Amino acid sequence: MLLMTRTVRRVVLAALVVSALFVADVAPAAQGAQPPTAPASEPPITQAPLPPAAQDGFVPVRPGELEQEQLPAAPLVFVAYSVVWLALVGYVFVLWRRITIVERELKDVSAKLSARRP
Repeated sequence: MLLMTRTVRRVVLAALVVSALFVADVAPAAQGAQPPTAPASEPPITQAPLPPAAQDGFVPVRPGELEQEQLPAAPLVFVAYSVVWLALVGYVFVLWRRITIVERELKDVSAKLSARRP
């Protein structure tokens, strides 16, 4: 039983390490991405003055007024699916090992019972 626990820990640790390495490889690329530049015909976007502390209603945001950090979705989805598949494979492996042990024990018990019968 202790062997299986170690195996599960190793599989989970390996999945986490692979995911961390992949995310660490993707993060610098996402940080280095340049925000889209405004066409030459439009004036450069400057930071808008802060609104008063209390507003009475909805104030729409003009396009380009707020900058947002954008991460590419594909690598994150790949990491998520990788973690799920590694966890599933690890779980199936643990079940396979346990079933093998139970079958071996059942075979031993069956052999002992047949040896006891005259």
